[in-house]
Amino acid sequence: MGMKKLLISTTLLLTLLANCCETSAFLFKKKQVQPQGQGYTGTLPNIEKYFDYKDAERKSLPQGGMLNMPVNKNSILGAPFDDDLFLDVIIKKDKTSRYVNDLHKILPVLEKFKVVIEKGADIQRFNANVNVLDLYVRNLEKNYAGKMESASLSYAALQEVNYRAKLLGNLKFDANYYSRFMPLDGVYSPESIAYHDQIMADELQRAIDLIKNEQ
Repeated sequence: MGMKKLLISTTLLLTLLANCCETSAFLFKKKQVQPQGQGYTGTLPNIEKYFDYKDAERKSLPQGGMLNMPVNKNSILGAPFDDDLFLDVIIKKDKTSRYVNDLHKILPVLEKFKVVIEKGADIQRFNANVNVLDLYVRNLEKNYAGKMESASLSYAALQEVNYRAKLLGNLKFDANYYSRFMPLDGVYSPESIAYHDQIMADELQRAIDLIKNEQ
């Protein structure tokens, strides 16, 4: 009888120990933390199909889709050439200012005038060039006097050269008139006229250079 009780007690004790072990193992698993520094260890999806376009051996574009759709020419919009924004931004319209464009219209007048002086043209041709230059400069003054452009060196140079040209034109005219009655000397002498011609040519060249440097 005593042996039977001992056997039963031993069996119960072993059963309790087994249950305790299972419970401890379960609790240990619940508290176990994933070690840091390790990423996902499962199976990743296959995404290679999304990068087929990077295949260096692929020589042709994929067929089908938009490539095979017919083009409706009626749905293609024409370029809006009457739109200022399109002209300025899309086709990069020339940004040169109106003032610079006006200066470049005067440029050939100055260059021609300089050649006339260097070739020693007569008084009629000289004063004809003076009149043409005066028309251009007065038009420039009409459009830009009192504006920002009037503070530029090119504007001042043109006013100076125009004023000097008219003075020299008058000097040449008077010298030509008085030469009929007396020998010319002083400011009317040929040497004086040649001296002022050279100054005039230099002023013209200065104005030409300033205009060419305008942007």
